[in-house]
Amino acid sequence: MWRQESGGKNAPPASIGGGAKLRGQNKKKGSAGETQTVPVPKPSREDLINQIKSVFQLRLVYGKPTQISFDSKGRKLYWLHTLHTNGRNALFSTDLSPFDETTNPQTELRPETVVSHLPSLQAGLSREEQLSRDRKRRGAYGISEYIPYFNHNCLVLPGDSTIYLYSTARDVLIDVLKNSTGDAVPGPISDPKMTPATKTRLLSFISKNNIYVCDTTGVEKNPDGGLTVHQLTKEGSRFILCGAADYQIQEEFSRYSGYWWAPPVVNSDSDIIHRILYLSTDETHTDRVEIPSLDPTKQTCESFSIPHPGRPNPVVTVCMLSFPEADLSDVTYYHVPLETLQGNIPWLEYISKAGWTPGGDVYLEVLDRMQERVALLVVPIRNFEKVDEEKSAYARSVAPGENYAAPSKSLHLPALGVEAVPQAVPDDSSGNKLISFDGDMSEQQQQQQQQQQQQHHPPEGFPVPGQPVYLHHHHHHHHMHFHHHFHHHIPFHYPPPPYPYPPPYDVPPVILGPPPPPPGFPYPDPSQFYHHHHHHHIMQSHHHHHHHHHHHHHHQHHHHHHHLMDPMHIPQGIPLQQPPMVNDDVEKNKEPQGTATGYSARPVPGCGLVESKAFPYQVIREDVFPDGWVNVSEILYFFKDGSKRVLFESEASGRGGYRHLFLYHPTREGGALQITTGEWQVDKRGLWIDEAGGRVYFSATVDGWTEQHLYSAPVPSVSEMSSYRPCRAPKRLSGAGMTHSSLSISGDCAFFASCHSSLKSPPGLTVSTLKAQHTVSLSVSLRFPLYSNFRQLTTPKLLYVKNRSGVGLQTAFYPPSQPDWASKGKATTPLVVLVYGGTEVQQVINDYRLVCQPRLQMLCRYGYACAIIDNQGSSRRGNCFEASVKHKLGQLEVQDQVEAIEELGKIYPALDLSRIAVYGWSYGGYLALMCLGTRPDFFKMALAGAPVIDWSLYNCAYTERYLGTPDHNPQGYQKGKITEYVSNFPGERDRLVLFHGLSDENVHTAHTFALIQSLIRAAKPYKLQIYPGERHGLKNTDVSFHHEREWFESIFNCL
Repeated sequence: MWRQESGGKNAPPASIGGGAKLRGQNKKKGSAGETQTVPVPKPSREDLINQIKSVFQLRLVYGKPTQISFDSKGRKLYWLHTLHTNGRNALFSTDLSPFDETTNPQTELRPETVVSHLPSLQAGLSREEQLSRDRKRRGAYGISEYIPYFNHNCLVLPGDSTIYLYSTARDVLIDVLKNSTGDAVPGPISDPKMTPATKTRLLSFISKNNIYVCDTTGVEKNPDGGLTVHQLTKEGSRFILCGAADYQIQEEFSRYSGYWWAPPVVNSDSDIIHRILYLSTDETHTDRVEIPSLDPTKQTCESFSIPHPGRPNPVVTVCMLSFPEADLSDVTYYHVPLETLQGNIPWLEYISKAGWTPGGDVYLEVLDRMQERVALLVVPIRNFEKVDEEKSAYARSVAPGENYAAPSKSLHLPALGVEAVPQAVPDDSSGNKLISFDGDMSEQQQQQQQQQQQQHHPPEGFPVPGQPVYLHHHHHHHHMHFHHHFHHHIPFHYPPPPYPYPPPYDVPPVILGPPPPPPGFPYPDPSQFYHHHHHHHIMQSHHHHHHHHHHHHHHQHHHHHHHLMDPMHIPQGIPLQQPPMVNDDVEKNKEPQGTATGYSARPVPGCGLVESKAFPYQVIREDVFPDGWVNVSEILYFFKDGSKRVLFESEASGRGGYRHLFLYHPTREGGALQITTGEWQVDKRGLWIDEAGGRVYFSATVDGWTEQHLYSAPVPSVSEMSSYRPCRAPKRLSGAGMTHSSLSISGDCAFFASCHSSLKSPPGLTVSTLKAQHTVSLSVSLRFPLYSNFRQLTTPKLLYVKNRSGVGLQTAFYPPSQPDWASKGKATTPLVVLVYGGTEVQQVINDYRLVCQPRLQMLCRYGYACAIIDNQGSSRRGNCFEASVKHKLGQLEVQDQVEAIEELGKIYPALDLSRIAVYGWSYGGYLALMCLGTRPDFFKMALAGAPVIDWSLYNCAYTERYLGTPDHNPQGYQKGKITEYVSNFPGERDRLVLFHGLSDENVHTAHTFALIQSLIRAAKPYKLQIYPGERHGLKNTDVSFHHEREWFESIFNCL
């Protein structure tokens, strides 16, 4: 987590706070009646800077391994980790070939540096790359991600201005785009991906909002490059994003990609056809935010498309392109007309996931604008219409300035120039029955389909829609299907917007990447294309970031073999129910009620086939959360064995809104089968399926909210579903008493890798046997040379403090370093409280990262006590606990902080509760200001970094999820507005300190300036630190040290 930033100003390691004097405890009464301390000698500025440089070496110590992945044979482990020599991320590996259940547990695995740096990153990062790393919460320096394609014997490493391919067979790093020809690459490169399963190694990427592709087959033999680049989409521009995810989708839904490769198909002429699903995002009519550029001396501004609450969102069109492998420039385009999609699903506002099913159809996860409704849909490709070459598929009908304030779903688009996707039966020379997507149809349905097919012709290169023909590949010994990215992190490692802390010191590094494909196979003999085989499969779902995470991150299915199968049986069903408009349910001037009691969330009955001649689709899952909201996760898996099962997660699982696993099958009545149950929840990331063994592996909170572990539970076959009872106590596989924040399982399920730590143990990386009778675990030597240099670190105590309503709040308490601090019999110890308080984040956890808090460690050495409190609204305790702040941000959180601090005062009478400082960044900065503005009698001072001041100025996806719109929850917006409390702010100097990066594109400086205007009108004092050239997190080393010095001196002056 803690890592050296640019500038490389390394102070020699030392014990922290060496020789720091305790602050004097002589008191006097101030004019306002508060208890104050007589100032004591403080360190000089030079001494303070030296101590800061020393203690902040802790950020290097906590550089945890991330992006852990096994190769296809499970005999080599890869990961990213910080090089302690320069604080930059590098790629490492270790050899597992001698490891089995007979290995001596004392054996230590030795890491090897695979790639220490990428040459293209040495000169600095482009604006696009910087923003991408900010969205994904990645480290600012070094290698930010790698994407393993072990079926192609390579790793792909994004290099900003180019793409690198590391050959695992030849141990060589190649600049793929060096001396490239063909279409020019116009700018920085992002989101590289490879074809899932062909001998030809096609590599795609995004540049300036268009999709490009090149053939990297055999590039190892010609490392000088010279590959031909083909531009696949043409419409991408400043405000039209083809295959790229827009700001809100990345920032608020952790989906970082907008395009997905399909399993390749073979047409009737035995031509291999490649298809790409992509989203075209039109930002023409979204709000623009202008902020000063990173170099303010140039007097220029940057423009960002960021819609505000109640304003139009980008307009998204679901598109597809295809081209034959023999000619990458012969591209045909298709799309689902926007009016078709919105006409059938009028409440659709966001697409949080997209990708391909094993049967070759498209899946979409969609949400309504208020994010209280979610549906998982399977859309047969016959719904895509070919785009007329003479008319652009991206023409928009709304002129600038027209209807700007209307919600995006009210923007009316005319019918675009398209023709229906022709449908005809290709010649099936194999004699095998081509099984339709529709599965077991009645004779009447089959006759209707045949009549429809006889009336149309298929798009060139496509099999019959609903009757996909797939390549078959020979089977390796073991396989793993990756739907998302390898490693998995605990939720607090993915701080959502706004940031909880200012990077680089307080933000955990979150590294998400595009999904890796599974192990591959030799190129098949054409005569084998139509052979039908069933294999056992294992799949891993990730982010992010990831990747959707969407790993995060990217929601793409990669398949290492493809064969004829009945991908999904669609039964008769009920059309997707029209929800009442959310805004109509809330009276304009009535304050919405909280959700501490009476919480409800439910699945919508009637999932199945939606019969529509114009737009048939299948509903796998549909849930509504009237008292909460949808927390998008990366848990989704389509079984590859032809069983038509789909595994997904839902928080509509019962009273507490705990996220659990569900199994869908079309023949089961009463909806999906709940697989897990209990007052614990499955984490958003981390899912592996062993189809052959009938087990699911996942990360969860069964052992308590403050830890994360790997668990397993049985997955029933179709015949077993009727008698299956949900698993309440899954088997824990990871070591007890720790937090296992990064997990990975080998393709054969023989091993799992875990990065783990606790308050008492620094991070470690361990590889363990998974299926052996006796578990054997080997440690990887991570070589942390700095740990021994830090002595007398304060270990926080984890407490469960109840508020006045009896709700338990997780609390980390840091006592002063002086052993006799609590025995003096007087309340003489000041308290500093670190707050975040917002949703989706959990700060208090049994992880060594709580020890590696440089600010808190320094404060403890100076005689301060510190605390971190997870108030109601924080994550990993169920949707009900989190949604208690719905429609009233900033109110319940302050109350919880105050009541928890009062309880700490009872537990530790030596705490001087007249001297409390509260500080935070982003939402934490907002909450710090709410604490001081609503309870100036309780909090002595607030230090707020990049704070939200007015929620109507923040982006709509985040804000409307928790507050609704300004028109329908005006009281919620008003009560959550900092400027409403300016009259309460203290009149004494030094009690209010503000920090903000001038080029912050997440929480714009307009927030802080709006507060300053109000403070000036009210004649209230404040201290302001503005950082030119910085965004939402502080990256420059000089700026960071300046910020820390000002921060500490402010504390010293006021407390």
